[in-house]
Amino acid sequence: MSNLSNLRKMVKEANRKHMARVVEEAVKDQKAESPVDMGDLKRSHTSEKISGLDYVVGPRASVLEQDRGSNYAPFVYYGTRPHIIAVKSAKVLTDGVNFFGKVVNHPGTKANKWLDRATRETERKIQGLYRV
Repeated sequence: MSNLSNLRKMVKEANRKHMARVVEEAVKDQKAESPVDMGDLKRSHTSEKISGLDYVVGPRASVLEQDRGSNYAPFVYYGTRPHIIAVKSAKVLTDGVNFFGKVVNHPGTKANKWLDRATRETERKIQGLYRV
């Protein structure tokens, strides 16, 4: 029984190392595919071990909220419809250089499915590594 116990430990350790490597590659691929304006979205990609071999991998809402004031990742991923942006507490909308007035008709943004592209890349690497 001792040999079986040792084998079980070896398999468990190999699985742990494999998963850590996959998670590391997934974060790296997500950062590589992440759109960059100010770089906050790219920097927000992390991994968190939940339990055993379970991880959460992706952009962190708390990081984006701290850095930019809101979690805008879903708006980048899914895109937005045309919408109106209006001032709340300021007198005018500005990006610090340009002044846009009190109301702006935003044309919307096209979806950017960077997480899908990153997942495909990670899957490709895993298949090549383990010849699945």
